[in-house]
Amino acid sequence: MSVEIDVVQSDAATYPIQPDQDVFFMFNPFGEVVMTKVLANLRRSVEMAPRKIWLIYNTPTQHHLIAKTGIFRDQSYRNIGGTHFRVYSNR
Repeated sequence: MSVEIDVVQSDAATYPIQPDQDVFFMFNPFGEVVMTKVLANLRRSVEMAPRKIWLIYNTPTQHHLIAKTGIFRDQSYRNIGGTHFRVYSNR
């Protein structure tokens, strides 16, 4: 089994999330304004192409924004070697 991983360098606030993208990793990358735009783009993508997605968020300082979107049904909190993660999924 092979897995394709793409690293994208782009303006996250305007990046069009593709229908085949389903795992997103963030290391506390944005302030509230940009994170709100990224989450709106994520919502649009999932509404246009329904699928299971995961958001893995290292040092989740914007957790309140993610919780407020209603996109994600499940979440778990992990502390791995002193590093804090939240893992969200929509199904």
